[in-house]
Amino acid sequence: MKRAALYFVQSVAVCFVASTACLARTDVAPGKISAFNGCSPTANFENENYVVRSSRVEDPFAFLWLVRRKKSDLSAKISSLVDGKPFRYKVAVEQALQLIEVERFLSDSADVRIQVSLEFLTVEHCEGFRLDLVYHVYSTQIPQVLSGTPESRSTEKRAPQQTAGQAEAGSPIHLKPSGGYNASERASGGGHLEVQPRGVDWLPFRSLTVEGQGSSTMRFVSAGLKGGKDSQAWLAHSEWILNYESSSFPTNAGNFSRGTFSGQFSAVTKAFANGNLTGRFGFLIEGGNLQSTLQNVSIAPNAVPNTGYFSSKVYAGISSRLAHNVFASSYGLELGSTSGAGIDWRKHIGDVQHEFWYPVGDHHVLELESHFTVGALQVPVLVPVSERFFGGGHEEFFFSGDSWKIRANPVIRAIPANRFYLAADGAGAESFVSYNLTAAWAVWRKPLFPSDLSRDAGFTRLLNGQITTATSIEQNYYVSKDPHYKRLVSRLPAVQKDLDELKTVVQSAETASGDQFAVEFKACARAIGFANSRVKSALCSKDGSQYGDVAALLPVDEKEDRLRGVLRACRDSLNSQLKSPEVAASIASLDSEFQSVQADFQQIDQGLANRKATQDMAFVHRTLDTLIKEVNIYSISPVVVFDVAHIGPATSGLGGTRYGPGGGIRFGLASTVNFTLGYAWNPQHRPGEGPGAIFFSLETRDLFH
Repeated sequence: MKRAALYFVQSVAVCFVASTACLARTDVAPGKISAFNGCSPTANFENENYVVRSSRVEDPFAFLWLVRRKKSDLSAKISSLVDGKPFRYKVAVEQALQLIEVERFLSDSADVRIQVSLEFLTVEHCEGFRLDLVYHVYSTQIPQVLSGTPESRSTEKRAPQQTAGQAEAGSPIHLKPSGGYNASERASGGGHLEVQPRGVDWLPFRSLTVEGQGSSTMRFVSAGLKGGKDSQAWLAHSEWILNYESSSFPTNAGNFSRGTFSGQFSAVTKAFANGNLTGRFGFLIEGGNLQSTLQNVSIAPNAVPNTGYFSSKVYAGISSRLAHNVFASSYGLELGSTSGAGIDWRKHIGDVQHEFWYPVGDHHVLELESHFTVGALQVPVLVPVSERFFGGGHEEFFFSGDSWKIRANPVIRAIPANRFYLAADGAGAESFVSYNLTAAWAVWRKPLFPSDLSRDAGFTRLLNGQITTATSIEQNYYVSKDPHYKRLVSRLPAVQKDLDELKTVVQSAETASGDQFAVEFKACARAIGFANSRVKSALCSKDGSQYGDVAALLPVDEKEDRLRGVLRACRDSLNSQLKSPEVAASIASLDSEFQSVQADFQQIDQGLANRKATQDMAFVHRTLDTLIKEVNIYSISPVVVFDVAHIGPATSGLGGTRYGPGGGIRFGLASTVNFTLGYAWNPQHRPGEGPGAIFFSLETRDLFH
């Protein structure tokens, strides 16, 4: 049943965390009432004596237990306020929305850059002079860093509550079961446990992560400590991980086992190139044992089946997020040794990812995901056989981690895991190239954000206006870091001293003059008081929030211009008639400081500050736009896949190229379950590969949310 598109109030609050500033809430006048279900477009529900039949609160993140609990409490409070009672605008709109504002749906977090709170009211079922009220709440806080990566785009689709910052308010324990199937590893199950204790910011590690997966033919267990830091400097985000891993994976000729310990550091730069690009880099050191039980296959002369090893890895990349596009390119270099005395092998990995999405109809999103990977192995001495390239339907990554994934093996979904590996010189390839394309279209979906609001032009203008204002606040933050601004602030104590001295001199002159020039004396004293108040406020604040008080002292703020106001009232109006040498001398000292402060302000590079602010907000604005206009709570999508992979050296039917067309279905239910099921064909299959393979992956919800 259609909803009456009446917005009594659209209330938007934008808090820019980095600048410790929060914009005032903006109330929009009632918009046009669409005539649905008997609701007249010109109705005044209060004057026409409508009664509230029922009320409810809706929040797209109500599948989270904490949000669901708050929503339930809030619904009970509003119901007691309006249900069964005559409709009153003051009660149904003002008082009810005040209750929503008091209830905090977001937690405080040092990791976010911007908070947005949207609250609005719609009316349903205006029949028989009775109506239903629906209060919509949408709160989000979005971190600036990582928002331009393919990994963060994946998070938007599969766990939008994390992108919106809602997961921050939940339990410190996160447990996500997982599962999957392929012909090599069989049906597998496991999970990912992360514990993030509160109040441990003083420790170098903020979370403990344990992950495991197992089946009748494979096992994988890892445990790690993770720390991280966000910064306003060029290095926007950095993280470090200590990790232990034990695993065993099958091929059709035996298993690979490993036990390793590693230390890792990764970092992300601030956005640059007008906010379109971010850089990433890192390094990893690891060591342990690699073992294999391959049988009935030859092993290359420069490969060993079982050995201890030590390796170091460096990697770098660049990522970009544009409208409807995410692009990332990464390069990794591994230097390894079986003896610890030199470099026994070198491994090069190049990985390029691109994702394009576009809504074909309301929230019916068409997605195209492509992945190109190339690898080369150089072996001047020896290499463990498991460090050669083994391909198939299972992804291997250059290093562990959720925030950055670099694929390190040829992936072709038409061949079971680790069964595409027989090259001319034995088990495992020394080079590979692979390309994977996945296309999906959400034919059935429920939008995360109400469609009637996301399509509303007035709401879009309001939100864009608030983002523009938030950008100005961020610009003020960067202005506060300008050396000329800092010099200006250092002059404020002298300005305050001159204002105090002028106040004292003027008071003495007023006493001496009796009742003469009473109006002018009063205006001068008032101007001094206003300016002094602004100076004191500026000295007590800092960063971006200080900027407004500083600007209020100068002509840049035409509505205030407090220092010039003192000069006009005390010099031009009062002392032009009083002609007091003491007042003139005090004004001259203040005027000198005013000119110096103004000169410092004029030398601030406002253009540079604006460019930095625009770059900071670029990913935030695009992420907000995606959450509101494209992301679904749940969807069902048909899937088409096409893979091609080549391994070498190739000769006499060994190695070479394989193709893998296929299709399937993808079901996504935000924070509950995400799975893809399909089948891909291998028309040029070799012995041990099979004519095709089923591919299936499963991710389930965080059980503690």
